[in-house]
Amino acid sequence: LRNSASLKKFTEGLARAVSEGYTLRIVPQKLMGAVSRSLGRFQKGHLVSVGRSGRERTIEFSDRNYLWSTLCRAAQPLIARTHSFRSEDAPQDKYPVGSLTALSRYSDLLPPGTPTVGMTRTEWLRLTRTRKQPPEREIPGTQVEIWRINPRYLGSRGAVNPLLLALTCRRDPDERVRIAIREMLGKFGLEADPLWNT
Repeated sequence: LRNSASLKKFTEGLARAVSEGYTLRIVPQKLMGAVSRSLGRFQKGHLVSVGRSGRERTIEFSDRNYLWSTLCRAAQPLIARTHSFRSEDAPQDKYPVGSLTALSRYSDLLPPGTPTVGMTRTEWLRLTRTRKQPPEREIPGTQVEIWRINPRYLGSRGAVNPLLLALTCRRDPDERVRIAIREMLGKFGLEADPLWNT
């Protein structure tokens, strides 16, 4: 189901329900076959309600703050590992920025000296066939986060999605980072406390 266009439409609706208050109300019958097997779990968690509108089934998402707090409790680690690239080989233009680099685009936080980009494992393997990693003692030009999902999904401003970004930065103990996360989430009408109260 991960690559299903139907499930992608549903999960995109779920993400937008959190970040934009978006509600996916009408789902054509032909889409329900691939999605219905996953709906039970969402209904059990009171994340969605399923009904009918005429001949079509409907999916209505719960309140976005409830969705957000549930996501904070259930989210698994999104970044598998981090690597470094030397300055002349830094892959900064083709990939969305992540970590504190992305947070600086969504808030007043100053960007870090070493930028961070995100990519999938497949992109990383493709990249390392043509570029060399720096020695351990060399100062890296770019930090590369290997994401378990595609970091481009629902991103903006050349950066990873702000909600996913908040989840990846939640363990940073720096108070300035926490202030920046609150500022970023506040633009979506979301509270930051669920990140740290779970």
